[in-house]
Amino acid sequence: LLAGCLACSPLSVPRSFFSGPDSCPLSDYSFIYVELAFLPAPLPFCCFGSPLPPLASCFLCFLARGGEPGCSREDAGVPAVASDSALVREDPNFANFMLCCAIGSFALMSNPFVILYVGSELSLSGHKLGVIFFFFNMARTSVNLVLGPVADRKGFRLVFILSGAIWASAMIALVVAPMSYVLAILFFIAMGAGVAGFRMSTNNMVFEFGDAAQRPMHIAVVKSVAELSNAVGPLIAGFVADTVSYKSVFIISILCIASALHVMYTRVTDPRNLRSHKPI
Repeated sequence: LLAGCLACSPLSVPRSFFSGPDSCPLSDYSFIYVELAFLPAPLPFCCFGSPLPPLASCFLCFLARGGEPGCSREDAGVPAVASDSALVREDPNFANFMLCCAIGSFALMSNPFVILYVGSELSLSGHKLGVIFFFFNMARTSVNLVLGPVADRKGFRLVFILSGAIWASAMIALVVAPMSYVLAILFFIAMGAGVAGFRMSTNNMVFEFGDAAQRPMHIAVVKSVAELSNAVGPLIAGFVADTVSYKSVFIISILCIASALHVMYTRVTDPRNLRSHKPI
């Protein structure tokens, strides 16, 4: 409904108006979009007193069957891609990468319990807690500036390995070192950098597998597996924390991170290198 309101307002500009009449099948219906976009009705009237918004929404849904600007008419339809299982079977490199994402996402299960453990070991005031999370968020922000150039030069596989090693080191220090306020700050800095690097590498490395037609399915499969791990992990971690201890949860996370690093290092080849060796 909101899209329809915006389409009916004079503030919106149709992209087919700029893309030209021959660039995409969307231009076949551009006259409808142009008329809707430049109707002289005021926006409040379109929002509250006119049937135009739902009609415009229906038109926009109808237009959605066209392709993006710059695509050919043959490419306008949904490309035929292999099924989930076929993608995994045909590309073992991608299957191993997906396994790394699943195991690494499962290791995130310990994150909600870290602050609970620190709070049980230390008497943290609101000010101290704010300082800890300030350094945590600053580490998450600044590590992208450091690992970004590394990814440009060496690939996201190396970023995954480096960030996983930082993350695992932080978890090991949390388990074996005596807890203190300074250690808590250092731990959250390392964990923030490691988790941020892990997410950056996995979110970008998936784009380097396969061709353009396979990419949407690659993203869907990896995201589905990762989110499933994110959903199941905290349930298991909560049970372990209640029945055993917080440190047992951290040890499971360490094992998961180590397993993901082992698979990435031994069984995953940087897809950027594979693509560079393909014949043109």
